[in-house]
Amino acid sequence: MPSNASDPVPPAEILWARFREFLGQWGVVEESPRGWRLMWDGRVTEVELTREQLRTYVAEHLRWRAGNGLAPTLDDGLPPAMTDSFGDCFGPQEAPYARVALVGLDFRVVADAP
Repeated sequence: MPSNASDPVPPAEILWARFREFLGQWGVVEESPRGWRLMWDGRVTEVELTREQLRTYVAEHLRWRAGNGLAPTLDDGLPPAMTDSFGDCFGPQEAPYARVALVGLDFRVVADAP
C-alpha cells in the first residue's frame, strides 16, 4: 500500500518506529525475525508483526473512523485499539517468555510459545 500526499496513513517505516517507541515504554526493544522483542523485568515478550500488517491495521482504523464521521486521528501515531489490545496481552504476563501475534484487529497470546 504506497503512501502519497493525500494518503492519511503514514509510511510503514514511520509506523514501525512509532510502534518501537510504544514498546520502549516498558523495557529494551529490538527487532527480531518475528517483528519485535521486548525485554523487561527479567521477561521477554516476542511480538509477531510485520510492517505491512501494521500499515494495513492503521489504514483500516483510519478508514473506519472516516466512514463513521470521526476525525481520522491516531494517538501518538498508533490506533488506541491496537495499543490497548497489546496491553491486554502484555499486562498479565508472568512467564519468563511469551509471544503475542496480531490476529485480525487484536493481539493474541500464542498458546504454543515455549
